[in-house]
Amino acid sequence: MIILITGSGTLVGNTISKFLAKKYKVIASFNKNRPINFVKDKNIKVVKIDITKKINMKKKFDALVHCASIVPEKGIKKHLFNKVNYLGFKKLLKLAKKNNCKKIILLSTMSVYGKITKKKITENESFNKPDAYGLSKIKMEKELKDYCIKNGAEAVIFRLPGLLGFKSQHNFLSNALSIIKENKEITINNPNLKYNNIVHVRNLAEIVKQSLEQKIKFKIYNLGCKNPMRFQNIFELMFERLRIKKKIRINKKNGGFSINLNKNLKKNFSLYTTKQAVHRFISENINSI
Repeated sequence: MIILITGSGTLVGNTISKFLAKKYKVIASFNKNRPINFVKDKNIKVVKIDITKKINMKKKFDALVHCASIVPEKGIKKHLFNKVNYLGFKKLLKLAKKNNCKKIILLSTMSVYGKITKKKITENESFNKPDAYGLSKIKMEKELKDYCIKNGAEAVIFRLPGLLGFKSQHNFLSNALSIIKENKEITINNPNLKYNNIVHVRNLAEIVKQSLEQKIKFKIYNLGCKNPMRFQNIFELMFERLRIKKKIRINKKNGGFSINLNKNLKKNFSLYTTKQAVHRFISENINSI
């Protein structure tokens, strides 16, 4: 099997590319950030693809793992979410059709749900005023479902929470680790909330591989960790691993949610526990953040 992986210059795409290349041939695409750690890997071919323009890639592939995405950051204009995420994905699906691609993995986001008011959520949660980023992902999911129906393809969509890894950003644990390492006090909201809204990128790579190797007609999963942990226990673990005296201020206001993992997800995929994910994240970043 030859697998096209987009966004190989990102933490997620890079990790998945290297992991899948242990067994399969990989075409690792990038746009702005060219990956430099694939040079000696004979199973990886690096190509430059700008999904906002016409794609003329001639290399053939059997499966597509779509990681490339514009995410909410300061200075990002709202129209880019539709242009890059949705319209760019439509171009990729045209390329997939030309290659008779019958297996697609799409990395989506929990942001499709918008404002979450429940304590536990499933894939059946209603969308509640998602932002431009979430809306672009909803449109991508619908486009992929239509592609599968029309072309007899299989697809798995993973709605991702916060992603952990080496120097990972845009998640509360990375911010918390920086604060703790600076020996500052950290505030914990809703300390008794059981939390599993994280995925380690290595575990994500394993899950993507497993999904490629299973026969799944079309499925959407909220991804998270097994065995949720209390917020306070997560932070205490971080202080313990860093050997820093605890400086915690408790704010007992309500808020937050956990993911009620799908039974088939837990049965068919090897998921990290929340504690495993946090331990691995701390080990990778003790000396970096």
